[in-house]
Amino acid sequence: LRLVGLGADTGFDVQLPATFAVPEAWASLLDANAKTEPTQTVYASIVGHGSIRTGWSSNDLALVFRSGPKESAIGHNQFDAGSFVLGKQGEWLLGDPGYRSFELPDLNNYTAGSWGHNTWLVDGQGQNSLTGAEITGTASAGALSAICGEFAPTYADQGLSAARRCLFTIDQNTAVVSDHAQAPASHDVELL
Repeated sequence: LRLVGLGADTGFDVQLPATFAVPEAWASLLDANAKTEPTQTVYASIVGHGSIRTGWSSNDLALVFRSGPKESAIGHNQFDAGSFVLGKQGEWLLGDPGYRSFELPDLNNYTAGSWGHNTWLVDGQGQNSLTGAEITGTASAGALSAICGEFAPTYADQGLSAARRCLFTIDQNTAVVSDHAQAPASHDVELL
């Protein structure tokens, strides 16, 4: 599997770890035997969740992206706008820490905060707003599929004017991540 980063980084190959725990609602996206009609790119704008599948065989990629909700904090939202999970062959290769823990403060900061998700830290700080992010577009053409989101408003105190992430699937073995940050002043942006 090849995961490619674009933007300030050049392409790179990574060896991905085994399984991570993910929310049960996302687990069905990995089920190659699902009885759902094949759809490459779908999203629910009201909650800011979207997914791309390269197909429905066990060799296909499943990629789920989160960038939302735009207007109201709903349910069990976490500070994870711009994050994604990636699965193949019935395993989550890049996962999500799952539901928040209220018993241990450090674990709660990890599971509910930006630090436990593959989003950004800006000047060492995670997101501080549960709203403002949105999925800005999806596209599918042949083997190429894309989903994009804007999540600068979730960094309300850091002054970003743009925080954009686009995820692409090129084929069954290649996913591309393209990030763009913009601000009137210099910031240290760390990709998790």
